[in-house]
Amino acid sequence: MSKQFRSGEKYAPSINEQLANNTTDIFRNGISSERFSDLMKDEKLQRPQNCDGLVTVQTDQVIWDILSPETKTVDNKMKTIQSVVVKTATAMVKVINKLDLMLEKKECTEQSNMLDDCMDSLALMGHANRLVCLMRRTLMKYDIIGEYGHLLNATVPYDKNLFGGDVVKTVDDIGKCSRISNKIRGRGGFNSGLRGGRRPWYFRISGRGTGHGSGIGRGRASRAGSDKTGE
Repeated sequence: MSKQFRSGEKYAPSINEQLANNTTDIFRNGISSERFSDLMKDEKLQRPQNCDGLVTVQTDQVIWDILSPETKTVDNKMKTIQSVVVKTATAMVKVINKLDLMLEKKECTEQSNMLDDCMDSLALMGHANRLVCLMRRTLMKYDIIGEYGHLLNATVPYDKNLFGGDVVKTVDDIGKCSRISNKIRGRGGFNSGLRGGRRPWYFRISGRGTGHGSGIGRGRASRAGSDKTGE
């Protein structure tokens, strides 16, 4: 077959046919709302007590209060998606923990490979969770404007709260930095000395008759006047 008709996707060995069909059906059609509700409330999917990261991230109250109704609606939908990721990761963590306990009792290469595969899956779920958090921030950009747009930066950490839980302090720090920056720049920025203000020292003439431009003119005129007076 010609290369242009070949698929670029690489495949793993085929799995059980029924499992493959069920997987395709679930990924293309989802599950019923009743089944979804039951799974989300299932006690088996409660997070381990010491896994603080397995939570649906909440929007900080200070930010939530300023969001428009439309943004709140979208954020709630994104939180639902994030909850699914978290619940899936919770189930995976418990499987990993069971496999690890089995490996402690009996060394098995096959189980060890399964553990590695599960850890890879968990890593992807964790990254998906981060992408959802960053997207939720991005969707708030029209409600968080001006210098406080820095809150939307990916470098601002999140925990159980979307903006880290200490928004007031973060906003206060941003305000202080802004005031310092304004003092450094001056009212008109770099060119303020050229438009109605006092020129910076490096634009001024240092002495009469020894500088450039108008300073030279004044110096020559002064000497010329003295010569005429002395005649």
